Amino acid sequence: MTKEYLYEYAGKREFYSRTPSGHDLFTDATIESGGNGRAATPVEMVLSGLAGCTGIDVTMILEKKRVSFDSLKIRMITERTDDEMRHFEKIHLIYEFSGHDLPLEKIQQSVQLSQDKYCTVAAMLKGSIKLSYEIKLVETQK
Repeated sequence: MTKEYLYEYAGKREFYSRTPSGHDLFTDATIESGGNGRAATPVEMVLSGLAGCTGIDVTMILEKKRVSFDSLKIRMITERTDDEMRHFEKIHLIYEFSGHDLPLEKIQQSVQLSQDKYCTVAAMLKGSIKLSYEIKLVETQK
């Protein structure tokens, strides 16, 4: 399946795009990098894409397993090289679930399925970046 993506120069370091699904996206460089800092940087978009992709997978899988939770937060700890490219070497995702009597095994299975089978963004990054994750459960009152 082929899709076309178009990015338009919007001045200085800013770009605009309308996605095939009809959403407007803007990217910009930081002020320190010569941009206006008015939008997320491309690197921030990639990281957000990773968190969004795996988050959507995990919530869909847990819904099918009839697992409910109060909240899910995904934090990332990244390590970049010191060279000019400053590419990512490692991304560590921390899935923090809050809820009452959360089933750890079902949550672990769901996160692993996302990371190993379903998350397209993770699959694209795994060839050049070490991805790892952990799961934290926060018990809440009923």
